[in-house]
Amino acid sequence: MIKNKRTYRKFIAVFTLVGVVLMSALVVISTYKKYNPTIIFIGKESDYSIDFWKSFREGLYAAQDEFDGITLKIQQADGETDIDGQIKLMEEAIEAKPDAIILVPTDIDQLVPVTQKAMNKKIKVILADCYLNMENCPPLIATDNIIAGEKAGNKLAEYLSPGAKIGVIGQTPGASTAIDRTSGVKTALNNNGLVLTDIRYCNSQEALAISETEKMLDFLRGPRPLNEIDKQFIRDRFRGKEYLIRSYFSGSSPENNYTPGQPYRVAVSENAYSKSQIEEGYLTLYVVCSGADSPRPLKLRNKPSTGQWFLWEQQLLTGIRIPKEADPWA
Repeated sequence: MIKNKRTYRKFIAVFTLVGVVLMSALVVISTYKKYNPTIIFIGKESDYSIDFWKSFREGLYAAQDEFDGITLKIQQADGETDIDGQIKLMEEAIEAKPDAIILVPTDIDQLVPVTQKAMNKKIKVILADCYLNMENCPPLIATDNIIAGEKAGNKLAEYLSPGAKIGVIGQTPGASTAIDRTSGVKTALNNNGLVLTDIRYCNSQEALAISETEKMLDFLRGPRPLNEIDKQFIRDRFRGKEYLIRSYFSGSSPENNYTPGQPYRVAVSENAYSKSQIEEGYLTLYVVCSGADSPRPLKLRNKPSTGQWFLWEQQLLTGIRIPKEADPWA
């Protein structure tokens, strides 16, 4: 069951994309074979707990039901960095001599030779989500990721002052989606006077994403980086409570399962006690949390030699009211 409008729109968008991909494959094979085509789909993510790929797979099956006579075979690489595994799947698909292959490439360069081999064998190839860096590139159905990156960068600029420093965590550096989105973000940040300090990639690995995020937190903490106790505390607080961070965005509430409004906003304020230790170099701010009865304190410490303020203490990770979907008494 689709629980909210945003999820509904996302599923409709992915279903539409998949339908267009399959229709494109049917169009390109129809010139030489009219009935009962065999199409092999080779993806790059076997983890269907990821919403995008889950809905992508469901869209494939829905499109197969819509277009009678299709024999559809779905094969997946073992994650977005499994380039060798995907090349092997392509080789096996070529040997099977399908009418068409739908490929979601894991890398824009390393998948080129085997894709060219398929095309030389007169197998029609359609690309989805990512393009390949090759002449006579097969037809592509995808988002314009450069424009998407520019929109993200421009939206970020609306809430920051020129000179603000930005860090980015991406997924896989060799995929065209990451390359183009990063290019778009860089363009927008540069046009708005923002500084991109670093780009880190998690390769769709949760442990690596956590590690890179911890490095960014170290930057916020300045001369006092996270220790192992701090890191374990953060992991424990988020385990099974991914909604916790969403509770700090405006528009979220337990009743809507902490679904924030857009554009994303965080309400930060001062009170009469915020500057009670300002002479000692401390400033306390308060962040609104929709799952708590009062704003949560965030204490900063000043470094006089540079004038920078760094995170000193926070109470942002304490418990909040559970979302309605997780409440057995709701």
